Amino acid sequence: MVSFFDLTQEELKNWLLNNNFNIVHSKQCFRNIYNLNLPPWNELASGLPLGLEQAIRDHFSFTDLSLDSFLISKDGSTKFLFKLTDGNFIESVAIPESKRITVCISSQVGCRQGCKFCATSKLGLKRSLTTSEIVSQVWMIKQWIQTQSSHPFLALKHLPLSNIVFMGMGEPLDNIDNVYKAINIFIDEFGFNFSLKRISLSTAGYIPGLLRMIDLIPNLPIAISLHEVDDTRRATIMPIAKKYSIDEILKAIEKIESVTKNEVLIQYVLIKDFNDSFDHARKLASLLKGRRVKINLIPFNENSFCDFKTVEESHMIEFSKILFSHGFRVMIRFSKGADISGACGQLSAKKTL
Repeated sequence: MVSFFDLTQEELKNWLLNNNFNIVHSKQCFRNIYNLNLPPWNELASGLPLGLEQAIRDHFSFTDLSLDSFLISKDGSTKFLFKLTDGNFIESVAIPESKRITVCISSQVGCRQGCKFCATSKLGLKRSLTTSEIVSQVWMIKQWIQTQSSHPFLALKHLPLSNIVFMGMGEPLDNIDNVYKAINIFIDEFGFNFSLKRISLSTAGYIPGLLRMIDLIPNLPIAISLHEVDDTRRATIMPIAKKYSIDEILKAIEKIESVTKNEVLIQYVLIKDFNDSFDHARKLASLLKGRRVKINLIPFNENSFCDFKTVEESHMIEFSKILFSHGFRVMIRFSKGADISGACGQLSAKKTL
């Protein structure tokens, strides 16, 4: 069977047309499934002809993922372990904040980039996710939140799920076609109806994919993982740097600046005694001088896959002050979900929940 979550609304219109249904029903179908989040295996709700309801049940599946288990952090973050129909596993994380929920989703089973500080890289790349498997993560988490009668830390069901970040397992730009389709479903006004500015895509610096995505969705917020200011040293922790240099990243930022007013988010994981010296901060400021960027400092989250150590909070603050003194907007991402291995760089889809 075809997965409903694989279809953009335009593709659904084509299916309706080919099956002798009125294309006007595409909006109601999308609204029922994505906006109202109704369980389609029970009913599609009002507004659709009975013949169409039955045809959708007969033709489409809605079971690309199954929730294997979940863990709730002491900070309220919830990590979900999803099982795919082929037996593989992926992880997603719902991160509550004061007024909203951000969902961190995966784009691949594993990852081929081999970043030394990331647990996902140890899996290698098993395969890319389909559009439906990407979309299903958000759909299932949204439904899970709505069906919770209580939550140990936060009343999640009263917070809007308003932000999506492609920062889970995998390099999104290695799976650009399915990621692109998924984003179009997320922002469809009759679908999830997310604002594009509340969707962010993070890349390790895969330049061909980044340039293509800029052409496809010029205003998509982009986060680039830099983590070092020297190509040779960067390549020791990020093998992709052997192919695509920092200079190429800067040129890609220039292209983004030429087509959008968005600031590019530069992600910089601080690793103790590797890239955390104040000299590194000054070199980073010099490298990015004149660019329309925002810098996100991330403490390395220790895991069992490598021997790197995190930096002290006080050191991060001093590092950020140097960047701030050079005129940059700087954020420090104090990781959520670390106690359940749900923070940045910790996702490994191990069936240990």
